[in-house]
Amino acid sequence: MQIIKQDQQQTANWSGGTTTPLFIFPVDADYAKRDFLFRISTATVETATSSFTDLKGYQRIIMLLQGKLSITHNNEVTHHLQPLIPHLFDGAWKTTAVGRVTDFNVMFKPEVKAHVDVVLLSAKQSTQILRSTDFIYLYVAKGEITIRQNQQTNNLHEKDFVVLDGELLHLDAKADSIIIKVTIQF
Repeated sequence: MQIIKQDQQQTANWSGGTTTPLFIFPVDADYAKRDFLFRISTATVETATSSFTDLKGYQRIIMLLQGKLSITHNNEVTHHLQPLIPHLFDGAWKTTAVGRVTDFNVMFKPEVKAHVDVVLLSAKQSTQILRSTDFIYLYVAKGEITIRQNQQTNNLHEKDFVVLDGELLHLDAKADSIIIKVTIQF
């Protein structure tokens, strides 16, 4: 298990706000060179209107963490996104947006299958995540949880990110929590 705490994450600017890369695969890939199979990140949209980066050759899943966003693809179809509901689209589509938000993003090549789920836990509630052959990543969007795997226990807070590498993970919520779970298959 690899834990990337919020204070270990690097935030950069993009034309409409900021982005915080959480994970890229392969780990030596370069986002700017577009040589990655998948990338997981968060971002803020701080301008009233914005244009998304052209990511031809990739699929994208965006999920709002805060705020509301109206997103238009190819000047044709507008979707009114709500928090915690994933929206899948082709990275090559000309995409514009109206709204100021914080969002969660997964970008992936067509040969990769990506799925985003939301795990809601009330304070003192527990759950387990079983990892089979899939790659699983967790992002604490809200709250505080304790994770246990084998004999290892760690406390996670808002904006912490976890790369699972074991078979079974136990989650115990210390407060009402929202965890974003990303499952990747090749």
